[in-house]
Amino acid sequence: MKHRYFILRLAALAVAAAVLTGVCAPSLAATFTDVAEDEWYSQYVDILTEYGLAQGYEDGSFQPQKTLKRGEFIALVNRALGKVTPSFDYVHWAVGHLASLIDMGVVMPDEIEMSADSLNSLITRYEMAVILARAAELLTGTIAADVSGSCGLTDYGSIPPQYREYVLKAYLGGILTGYSDGTFSGERTLTRAEATAVICRLLFPYMRQVPDTQPIQPETDKPLVTSRQPTSLGSAGGSGSQGEPGRNVSDEYDSYFARVEDAVGFMPRRMCNELLFGDSTKTRFDTPEEAEAHMVNISVRIWSKSGGEKVEKTIELTVNSGVAEDVKGIFELIFNGPEKYCILSIEAYSWTDSLTSEHNMGTAIDINPFANPYVDREGNILVGDYYDPDDEYSLTEDSDVVRAFAAYGWGWGGAGRWSSGALDYMHMSLGWT
Repeated sequence: MKHRYFILRLAALAVAAAVLTGVCAPSLAATFTDVAEDEWYSQYVDILTEYGLAQGYEDGSFQPQKTLKRGEFIALVNRALGKVTPSFDYVHWAVGHLASLIDMGVVMPDEIEMSADSLNSLITRYEMAVILARAAELLTGTIAADVSGSCGLTDYGSIPPQYREYVLKAYLGGILTGYSDGTFSGERTLTRAEATAVICRLLFPYMRQVPDTQPIQPETDKPLVTSRQPTSLGSAGGSGSQGEPGRNVSDEYDSYFARVEDAVGFMPRRMCNELLFGDSTKTRFDTPEEAEAHMVNISVRIWSKSGGEKVEKTIELTVNSGVAEDVKGIFELIFNGPEKYCILSIEAYSWTDSLTSEHNMGTAIDINPFANPYVDREGNILVGDYYDPDDEYSLTEDSDVVRAFAAYGWGWGGAGRWSSGALDYMHMSLGWT
C-alpha cells in the first residue's frame, strides 16, 4: 500500500518538477493567449493546468489579473483537496464546495454564509489565510515555522485578532507572502494568477516561500493549531443528536483512529482517479462490464450475532481494486475497536442505473440500513426502519465505524446532506468527502 502511494506521489512531483524546470515542452501556460512563459505565475498555471485545477475561458484566455470571488476560491481549494462535490441547483453553484469544506473543518459553519451574495463577493487575503492554514493542516499537519528573527510584517498590529493566528501560519508557513513594503495587506483581494501560486504552495510544500523571520505569537493563549470538532448538518426526523460530540474520549482511543496518511482517500483527485479508473480524467464507469474489470473480492472480519451473543465472522466484499487494501484496513479497525460493532447487513459494489452512484464505482459501502436509514429533507424514512443514536446499530459521528472510515479518508452520508437535502446514515464512501 505505501509503495503504491509513494510511487504515484513521486510521479506527480516529477511532473511538477519537469514543468518548473522547463523540461516539459511546450509549456501548458503557452496555450493561453494572455499568459507569457516568462511571467512569474506561468509555472503555477502550468502545474494546476496539468492537474486539471486551472482552466481558461472559451476565447483561449486565462485572465490572470481577474479578481477571484469567494465561491471560486472555495471551489478551487475543495478540488485541490481532492474532493468530488456535486453541483447544487439552488442558491449558488459553489454551495456544495462550501458544504464540503465545512464538513472537513476547513471552514467553520458560521464563517461564510451560504448565499449567492456571500459567494459572489470578492475574497480577502484575511479569509484566504484562514482557509489555507486549515487546509494545510488537514494535508500535512501543523505548518512548520522553524525561523529566526522577528515576524517582519509591518502591519501586524492592525490585523484583526480573529485572523492573526491564521495569518501567521499561512505567512510563516510560506503559503501566503507579504508585499515589498513589508505589509500583509489582508484586506486586499486575490487575482487568478495569485490563486494559482497559493494553491501550488498548499499542495507542494517544497514550493512554499518561508520568510527568514520568527513568528510573533498571537496575543491570546489559544494554540496556533486549533482543534476542530466534526460538524453535522442535521439528524433524522429533525430530532436526536449526531452521536455525543461532548463526551470525553481517551487519547488512546483517538490515536487508535488516527488518520492513515498514505490512504487513497487523501490522495489528490487526479491521482485517485488514475488508481480507481485507470484514467486521471475519469470520474465514473460507463458500463457494468467496465466497472467489473476494476473490481476485486476481499475477505474481512466482522462481529455478528448468534443467539444474542457477539461472534466473529468472515465475509466477502466486492470493491474497487484501488481501495481494496484500504477497505481491509478499515474493517480491521472496526473489528478491533472497543465497541465491537456488529454488522448484520452490508452492501458494497452493485451496479445501478445511476451512472454517478458510488456503488457503481466500488467506492461505497452501506452498513445496517435497518438502523441507518435513508431519509428525505423532511426526515421521512425512505429506506430502512429507524434511527436512534443510542441504539447499538445506529451509526454516529464518534462511533467506531464512522471514525474507522474517516481515518482512511472516507465520509459518512449521515454527517452531511445530499444535494436533494436527504441524509444517508448507512452510507460510507470515498467520494462523499
